[in-house]
Amino acid sequence: EPTKKPQMELLVANDIVKMLNKNNAEAIARVQDTAFLKLCNAAVEAETEAQVVHADTTNAITRLVLTKTMNIITGAELVPDKWLMSDREWNKLLASPLSEIDNLAGVIFKDGLQEKRLLGLPVETSVKSTLFTADENGSIYLFAAPEFLGKIIKIGTDKMWSKWERDIFHWTSWRYIGMGFGDTRGIARLDLSTA
Repeated sequence: EPTKKPQMELLVANDIVKMLNKNNAEAIARVQDTAFLKLCNAAVEAETEAQVVHADTTNAITRLVLTKTMNIITGAELVPDKWLMSDREWNKLLASPLSEIDNLAGVIFKDGLQEKRLLGLPVETSVKSTLFTADENGSIYLFAAPEFLGKIIKIGTDKMWSKWERDIFHWTSWRYIGMGFGDTRGIARLDLSTA
């Protein structure tokens, strides 16, 4: 979407070009992340209901629901490779009893946070919680190795358009991308809810 800023606001900024580039990169990343998760959800829902695990997490996220999610991918004779969730879901995991999940909190307090891992697999988290859910409930995704999953392709370079209109600077930016899944059985989703 086009953005506009008054000239006075731009003059106050130390480095206008750096600010514009950062804002554009963040806006494009959000749109790309939104498109990716929409595609993941469409793929999971098009496959069968067996691609989704529903869990009441009023008290905690349990090892059982996480292993059920892993079994969706291993049941398709694929190897689970990486978890994806918002920081909010990661924090719920950290608050779960240590006997239920890996000793996440104990390892972090003892050794510091080296790499986020859950049941032996790496975890990718995002501060963009609203991409994963619009309410307190959320979703955790599990993916097979990228070579079995599909591709995301960036076509060309990022584009930017701008113009001055009186003392207002208008600009917009965009990126052409392509996404496709080779084997949708390599995606599992764990839907969390609180009763």
